[in-house]
Amino acid sequence: MSNFLIKLSNFLFIQTVLFLVSAPILIYWGLPLSILSFIGNFIFIPFLSIFLGLSIFIFISEILYIPNIWLINFYNIFTKVWLSLLSYRPSFIDLNNFLITIPKNQVLIFSIGAILVILLLIFQDKKKFKRSLLIISLSLITYTGINKIINLNTYNYLKITSNKDNNFNLEIKSNKNKLTIIDNNFLNNLRNPENWIMYNLRSILIKKFGTIQINKFILSKPKKKILNVINKNNKFISINKIIIN
Repeated sequence: MSNFLIKLSNFLFIQTVLFLVSAPILIYWGLPLSILSFIGNFIFIPFLSIFLGLSIFIFISEILYIPNIWLINFYNIFTKVWLSLLSYRPSFIDLNNFLITIPKNQVLIFSIGAILVILLLIFQDKKKFKRSLLIISLSLITYTGINKIINLNTYNYLKITSNKDNNFNLEIKSNKNKLTIIDNNFLNNLRNPENWIMYNLRSILIKKFGTIQINKFILSKPKKKILNVINKNNKFISINKIIIN
């Protein structure tokens, strides 16, 4: 049991350091941080080990002309199970609630905090572990409180225009941390609105406003395709109300 706890402790230590190192990069690119990443990696690593092991065995058996049809069948079944788990999204759980969205202008503050936490984890005295853990916890709680209570975002309004015509634009307004998006035929004139919403809009909202929670999405004479795209992407950005003019 003690051996398992040691391995679990080492795993959590590595995951924490990797999370803190990668977090500033994700924030800079306007990508959300996932609380579930620790659980996901805990499940993903064993599956990945089995996947790579099977691949190596199949490769070697092919070289040595060893019958491996049963191994390939097991590999295919295992792959289908793995893909189904990756694509599974429970309808009763909004995965967006497990995402942390931090605006780009806070990346420096977060990076300094991450470096301090990593130094505490690496150079801590085992006898002073509780005190180090307390310092880390208080630092994270303080940062979260400041981020939520004090509005550090510099953007209250953003206008995105089309390359073809400035009359086609998308307005994003923030009022007391509640976002309102007004689409003035901007989405109707995009070649691929689904990709733009999934990647560009999501990244812009996180970078500039630090959230993917949209209170109102106002659409001006949207095409049926646009409505389908927005409904489909509601799992990537949370929309409280859609208004059609």
